[in-house]
Amino acid sequence: MKKIILLFLLITSLLSAKEIDIDQSEKLFSKYGKQISQIRVIEKQSGEKISIGTGFFISDDGYIATNYHVIQQALEYPEKFILELINHDQTKENLEIINFDIIHDLSILKTSKKNTDFLKFSTQTLKKGQKIYSLGNPKDLGFSIVEGINNGLLGNRRAERIFFSGSINPGMSGGAAINIEGEVVGINVASEGEQISYLVPVKYLIKLFERVQNGESIDLKNYFKIAGAQLFEFQNEFMSETLDSEWTLEPFGDAMIVKSPAEYFKAWGNTAIDKKSLYNISISGIQTQDRIYINSDLQMEQIYLKYLWLDTDQVSSYHFYNILQSYAKEILASSFAKEENLTEWVTHSDFLSNNDMNWKTIFAIRQYKNFPELYDVAMIATTLDFQKKGLILKIRIKGISKENALVFPHRLLEKIEWKK
Repeated sequence: MKKIILLFLLITSLLSAKEIDIDQSEKLFSKYGKQISQIRVIEKQSGEKISIGTGFFISDDGYIATNYHVIQQALEYPEKFILELINHDQTKENLEIINFDIIHDLSILKTSKKNTDFLKFSTQTLKKGQKIYSLGNPKDLGFSIVEGINNGLLGNRRAERIFFSGSINPGMSGGAAINIEGEVVGINVASEGEQISYLVPVKYLIKLFERVQNGESIDLKNYFKIAGAQLFEFQNEFMSETLDSEWTLEPFGDAMIVKSPAEYFKAWGNTAIDKKSLYNISISGIQTQDRIYINSDLQMEQIYLKYLWLDTDQVSSYHFYNILQSYAKEILASSFAKEENLTEWVTHSDFLSNNDMNWKTIFAIRQYKNFPELYDVAMIATTLDFQKKGLILKIRIKGISKENALVFPHRLLEKIEWKK
């Protein structure tokens, strides 16, 4: 009898919990639909929408938050595009761009319409395992709620992202992610499918809105200047932190190399096994994980390092030297962005010596046309100390100041040494 009573209580409890979940979803759906709107980018000449996203009201005087990437085209080409807000009742409003944060993919817009139904920001610490509800307008299907779990912040990133186990669908970018109390904890930003999605923590939106409330707005004519200044500050803070870090050495082949200049790097490695090959090769790489969206043709990563250790006992020293040098031809093989965005590469070859190591280096640099304070850099350095073994270092850095471009690669070479 006791077992029957316990089973009955368990079933009753589970059914009650299910009813609570259903009731909660219904409440969220009916309560927060008015605060969520669709944002359309409209091509002026044709009057047709070319892209859509989601926005949400954050004040009663018409301020709306969304992603930077949702409205980027209107920022870059204000003469070609306008922004339109589609409210929950299908009424339309024109939108004005007030400010943006390119690093955290956020923007704040404004409409002349007053809206007493707006979402409040959460000031509570978001806990792992906590339920989150992502709100948005997927495609042209109408208001939608996606329930998921907070899995914490993604590692190895300076531009923080919340890992959300729910499917944020196209068109939901810029929508609010709320907690059970209906407070904003994040902003929809990206998805990889399979219940893997990402949110921008609300703290960055709070900071941006505080700037707006303090009177900071932008002139669209200065878009590139403002975006460039934000990108410059981000890379400069990152590089300063990286250069000030204690760089430790780890063994690789017959050398001691820098594997992790700062905590934001992710390491990987590989060993090529091919019995037909005339030489052995091991690969060790590290790279930063931040991807800063600029426009549909351009994203900026920070640093990519790749070490290669080669040795052989099957070919002559002359042949092996040619093998090493063949890798130097790959320095500019990877296109960082469309050619119209940057100047031509300027290259310089040199021979350097430090820590009893002799290097042949090729250094290349080119400038961003719209962001003249930023550069792409590539360098390859090959050791010349042994006849049938050698170390190759490849460096690619995207969106860096000229000063940092000159300092970082050379400091890296100064740290590397042969095993003692």
